[in-house]
Parts: sequence; structure tokens; C-alpha cells
Amino acid sequence: MLFEKCDTPCGTFGPKPRIILRKNIFYYMIELPYVNGKRRFFRKSLHTDNYFEARQIVKMWIAQGLNMRTPKFPVFEYPSDRQMYDMKKQAKSIYKSGNLWSEIRRLLELTHFDTPNIKMCTVSKLDPVEPFELSKSNDHENIEMLLELDPYAQREMIIKEREIAVLKREMAIAEREQKQAEREQQFYQKQQEFADMQKIYQQMQYVKSASIDFLQNQNVIQPAKPDKKLDLITIQSVLNRFAFKCGETKEETQRKQKIITKYSTEAGLTLDDDYSKFHNATTLTTIFDLIINNPDTKGDQKRKHARWIKEFVNFAAQVHPDLYKTNILAYLPDIEGTKKSEKTPHDPYSEEQLMQIFNPEYKFFEKHPDFYWGCMIALFTGARLNAAFTLQYKDIFQKDGIWCVHFVEDYPGVKKLKTEESERLIPIHSALVDMGFIEYLNRQKIKRKCTDMDFIFPVCLTSGGKLNTHIPRNFFNFITQIGVKDATSGKYDFHSFRKNANMRMETCGIIRSYIDKLIGWLSKGSEGERSYSNYTIKQLSDQLELLNYDFLQDEFDAWKDIMSKK
Repeated sequence: MLFEKCDTPCGTFGPKPRIILRKNIFYYMIELPYVNGKRRFFRKSLHTDNYFEARQIVKMWIAQGLNMRTPKFPVFEYPSDRQMYDMKKQAKSIYKSGNLWSEIRRLLELTHFDTPNIKMCTVSKLDPVEPFELSKSNDHENIEMLLELDPYAQREMIIKEREIAVLKREMAIAEREQKQAEREQQFYQKQQEFADMQKIYQQMQYVKSASIDFLQNQNVIQPAKPDKKLDLITIQSVLNRFAFKCGETKEETQRKQKIITKYSTEAGLTLDDDYSKFHNATTLTTIFDLIINNPDTKGDQKRKHARWIKEFVNFAAQVHPDLYKTNILAYLPDIEGTKKSEKTPHDPYSEEQLMQIFNPEYKFFEKHPDFYWGCMIALFTGARLNAAFTLQYKDIFQKDGIWCVHFVEDYPGVKKLKTEESERLIPIHSALVDMGFIEYLNRQKIKRKCTDMDFIFPVCLTSGGKLNTHIPRNFFNFITQIGVKDATSGKYDFHSFRKNANMRMETCGIIRSYIDKLIGWLSKGSEGERSYSNYTIKQLSDQLELLNYDFLQDEFDAWKDIMSKK
């Protein structure tokens, strides 16, 4: 029982309040007035199993001015669960702080704090309890809670933790230095062992050579003939490694091997000869003379063959730097490029050749739809190879209700336009739209999950993200196989579509200044025509619609059905 009588001169004598224990929880209980001859009680949980904490909570209620003995309990507002929780926490802190002080002193003494400073760490307004009254729940968490109540002790603990951390760090550094010293010692020992073994090996070689010389002088043994095949590096072996490491396409690699083999043979060597016969100034000078004096090749092709020979020599020097040097390349002559007067002009395809190229019986465009649409763009706009195949999705858009294509050099290293006039915004011919070009772009954009900055034709890039300089090679092989292009002639290539577009526009009656604007040429008319040729998209579109390829209509219809499935 908590109170037997009340000495407060308030004149109120109510029922006796009690603190009772039920199911390991203390309750505050007070008896209420009788009703119909029955006793009534009011209970309120104190949310603790510690009697001292329960008593402290009730004292706090009284200190807050609550009348705990009035019989009129319906008027009295008891604390909420949250308020009870806060009271309990505060009472628990006050109670445990006094009980834990002895443990705090012991803990601080174990961490080697100065004893006079400990005596100064007194917790104000706390009633210490004798050690035998300490609760069993006094653990390190409670000690940390008391440290939070005392800033001085907390600061001392932080300083001590930092000192321990510094000590650990110094120990780790010392350990690393010790391991490093051990590794250096092991390395030094191995180095000494290697030097000793090398001396022993040299002595054994000296003894061996002296013994052989003695036996040969006594005619006991005959000197052995050197094996020519031992450590022999042939031209064929270096060429095979060069083909494996050059990183080119299969066709390009085979072409390089063929040229290197050809000039090596013409210089009097075979692939089974030692590579040192190839890698000397005399042989390389002979090969370069053969390249320069070859009447079947022009300047640009001669420079390409010379570049391949130099790549082969540099590769051998990288593989065997001690045997082969690259300084011999400095004495080789330079080869001039093809003169403009000697270059073979590009010829336009004839109608029969165009019908053969776009014949649906050939499956090249069906396997490579990007090449089909690239050829269509060149045929209807006169675009060059780089301009046609490096278009991005953002370069195709509508302006004034007309689909347009923008040839612009805005991607360094990939997009390259020959002249300023090549950068132009022109309409797309309605025939391309009818053939499903825009629908094809939309399908591919969704299929490849592309953005507007991605390229329409992925073939324009290598796997490393650089410009693919071998874009037209598959197309050249195709038109060579079907007999349109001669393997040794440069008259017909992708640029021929540009010539076809120009000639067909003139045949269809398109004005010359419009043709120059559409194809991307500097107008050759009068100064006035060059100055005031800023045509609108509508004007350019009206003129471009005059262009037609009636003789290819059947082929276009067939390819429309094929490309709709791509």
C-alpha cells in the first residue's frame, strides 16, 4: 500500500490509493463509491514491472497537481498511453541513473580515465541508491543512456575512442610495413638465388664449350651442322599472325594477304623463306619500285598497297622488336596520289542496269534492307554515300505538312559532307513515302528501341562506334556478281546514283537551279540565280514531284510488298 493516510490539509478524505501487481505489471488502483451495495474499483496500468519506477510515476502525477484521491473519477482526466510512456521513460532514467553511477565509474576506470575527473562527473538532482538495490537490467545500453545525460563523460568517451582508433591505425600501418619488409627480403633472396644460378649456368656453358673444342681437336667428334629450320620465322607465319591480328573484315584481310604475297613473289621471295629476307632495305626498296611502276594501278591504289606493306613491316617489328626494326621504312620513297586527270569518272547506270540492280529475283536487298533504302535515297535526292547512310532519326521530319530530309554535318567523325552546298533541307519524294519508307523507319525505331539521335542505318558504324569506311563493299560485290560492274573498273559505284538523279531531273524538266538545290551543288547560273535561289519547301516539292522512274515502277511495286514485312 502506497498511502495509509493523507497529511495534506485539503479537507478531502477519499479512498486509499494502492499500487498492485498483476501479471508482472504494476497498476494504480483506487476504490470508488458503493453502488447498489457493490464495491467498485478503478485501475490504471503503470506500464512497468519495477516497483520503484511505478512509485516514481505516481509521485510525478502528484507533483503535477493531479488529485489522486478524489472520489469523483468521471471528472478526472487520466494521462494518455503516450503520456504514460513518457512518464515511465523519465522515471526509469531518474531511477537507473543513480543505480548505474557505480558501474559508470568502474567502466571509466577500466578505460584509464583520470580518477579526479571522475569525481567531478556527478549527476545533479539524483538520489543514489545502494549497490545492493541495483536492477538486474543494468546493461551497457543503460550505461550509454547515462553517458548521454552527462556531457563531460560523453566527451571523455569520444576522446578515448579516437585514441583507440589512432592506435589501431598505427598498428595496421606497422603491420603493413612489416609485411612489405618481408616481401622485399624474399625478393632480394630470390634475386640472389637467380644470380647464383646464372653464374653456375655460365660456368657449365664454359666447361661444355671447352670440352667440345678439346674433343673436336682430338677428332673424337665432328662439329654439328646448324639446323636451318630451328627458330626459323617464315614470311608465311608472320603473314598468318598479321591476318589474325589486323582486326579487319575477312575480305579486307584476304585482299591484304593477296597483295603482300604478290609483291613478295615478284621480288624473288617465297612464303617459306625466312622473314629476315623480306625485312631489309634492299627487298623493301624493290617492292616499292614494283608498286610505283605497276601500270595496272593508279596513284591512290598504289598508296594503299604501300600502306599495307608498311603495316606488315610494323607488325613484325611489334612481335619481334629485338630482331626487326622499323627505321628502314624512313628510306622508302613516297607515292603520289592519283591525279585528277587520271581518275576514272563515275558513269550513271543505264535503265537496263537499274532494272537489273532492283530486280526482285536477287535477294541482296531482301537480306540487307538498309542498302535498299540507302540506294533509294541516293536515287531520289542525289545524296552521296556518307550523307545517305549517316542519317539520324531526327533528320527525317515534317515541315509545312511535307516530309523532309535534312543533310547536315552535326556528328563529328561520322557525318562528313563534301561542300557547304551539300548541307541542305529538301523534301522527300512522294514515291519514297508510297513505297513505305516512313513506315519502315517507325517500325525499326520501335524494334531497335532507338531515340531520335540514333542512326537510321546501323551499318554506318563499326562495333567500336566509329565510321564504317567499308559500307559499300557488300553492294559492290553484289553488282559485280550480277554483271553490272566490272571487277577491275571503277566507273560504276554508289556515286553513279547521284549521276542518275541529276540526269533524270533534267530529263523530267526540273529547272536547273532547283536541281542544284536538291542535289547540293553550287548553282552555275548567273549571280542573280545564285543569290535569290532560297526556295521554299513547297516550291522544291513541286519541282521534285516531276522526277519519275517509270521504267522501274514494276520493281518498286514488288519491293514495296517485300519491305512491308521488314
